[in-house]
Amino acid sequence: MKPAVVYKKLVCYGLFPEKLKGMFSAKEFGEWIIKHKINVSSDYYNLVIYKATRNDNAPRVFGIPNPAAYVNICREIRDNWNDIDKIYKSVKNYDNISMIIPKDGNKNHRLVSFAPYDKNRNRELLDTKKQFGKKYLAYADISNFYHSIYTHSIPWAIVGKTKSRNNTSMAAWYNRIDRSFRNAQHKETKGIPIGPDISGIVAEIILSRIDKKLSVKYEYSRFIDDYHCFCETREKAEQFIKDLAIQLDEYKLSLNTGKTKILSLPRALNESWVRKLKAAIAWKEIGKKQKDMVISFLDLSSELFMENPRESPIRYAIQVIRKKKYTDYETFHIVFQYYLNLCFLYPYIVDICHEFLYTGLKSFPPKNKEILKEANIFLNKFIKEHISYKRTDAVSWSFYNAIIFGLKIDNFDLRCKQVKGDCVSTLMLYLYAKSNKISISYFEKYYLEIEKMAYRDFCVGKKGDYSEMWLFVYEFSRLENKILSIDLLERLRKDDVSFLEYNILSKI
Repeated sequence: MKPAVVYKKLVCYGLFPEKLKGMFSAKEFGEWIIKHKINVSSDYYNLVIYKATRNDNAPRVFGIPNPAAYVNICREIRDNWNDIDKIYKSVKNYDNISMIIPKDGNKNHRLVSFAPYDKNRNRELLDTKKQFGKKYLAYADISNFYHSIYTHSIPWAIVGKTKSRNNTSMAAWYNRIDRSFRNAQHKETKGIPIGPDISGIVAEIILSRIDKKLSVKYEYSRFIDDYHCFCETREKAEQFIKDLAIQLDEYKLSLNTGKTKILSLPRALNESWVRKLKAAIAWKEIGKKQKDMVISFLDLSSELFMENPRESPIRYAIQVIRKKKYTDYETFHIVFQYYLNLCFLYPYIVDICHEFLYTGLKSFPPKNKEILKEANIFLNKFIKEHISYKRTDAVSWSFYNAIIFGLKIDNFDLRCKQVKGDCVSTLMLYLYAKSNKISISYFEKYYLEIEKMAYRDFCVGKKGDYSEMWLFVYEFSRLENKILSIDLLERLRKDDVSFLEYNILSKI
């Protein structure tokens, strides 16, 4: 890939986590940056924190970089892409080892894609070939991978510890990449943000260096930080885990001992829960005749989740039935209610709710009022349950649905206070108020409070960055025509560049 292509993909598609698709987009921002040939200074900023719920209801913390910090990192990657690409290519058969190598041609346009439709199509064949003549599988996982990456280890991976420690000059591009990541997270050296594509780029730099040493002795595949190594003997499998641990230690990383294990072969190419669910799909459309089978399918997904609490059979099942054509309203009604029940218990599937609603509204227009009424009742119970746990995804996607489908949020004033400090939820609730012509005085006071602090810091020589609330501050100022004190954001505002998807913009 040419550096210009890499840069375009990063600035247009790589800013927001994939989990926020449908809510936010950086395409307009990226095109504006490229058109105006924007360069930014290397000031430091804070990340917007987005807490996504895992299938076990534990939080996973994503980070959305300030645009100025993000552009700075993207520029460094672009300007040094040829050297970065050489690191990847120094690993023999690298594309047969890493399943998420940065590449052009992903369907979602991202440079680093975790989407299933962008996965290596030859993965099953590659794993089958690697298994030939082997008797054991060593499975290993890096503990808390992205949040454990030491930013100074990026130069270590690029030029080695000795050279990077002897040369700390910012004239060296590898030191500038280190600094640019630190500046994106308020000068922190521990961890890099989960979500943006820039993190995938540097994670692969580090892991490809480890691959270069391990692939000489072992046959394995790696999906991000999950390793599957196929070995002739148990002793070799044990040695792989030891060697991997040694290599990880060079970069201040460690194995997740709870997930690391050695298993006897043969092993199935697909997990047993996947096979069981696939075998239960016997319908192309869903009507009266399929009702009992679909309910059994959903029951099975719940049972399989109980047996496999770290896996995602429920999400898999919901994605399957959400995409089907429905020919009978009563059947859709019970399936939708089943989904809502699951969603209440497992909020990590709430991001599918709007797609389910679109299916029902499009398939059964005479029942639209009834569908939306049930969705509204669910929505408010759901918010009340999960807002107390500070689950950003559960709350923000609920507000999103309220905006898109014209639903009513109860206890609005209380909800304003409850989401304070959570950028994405605050922004979505403000947009809900805006779309429903509700007073935005609370949000204006909050905006002025944040802007005042940023301006005060700016006056005493500190960088005012709006902290973790930059996305709310920016979109509020854009829609309410408020001047911003940060130069890049103010220039974006004047040109009316939005980070919101069109489906939200069309409602306000």
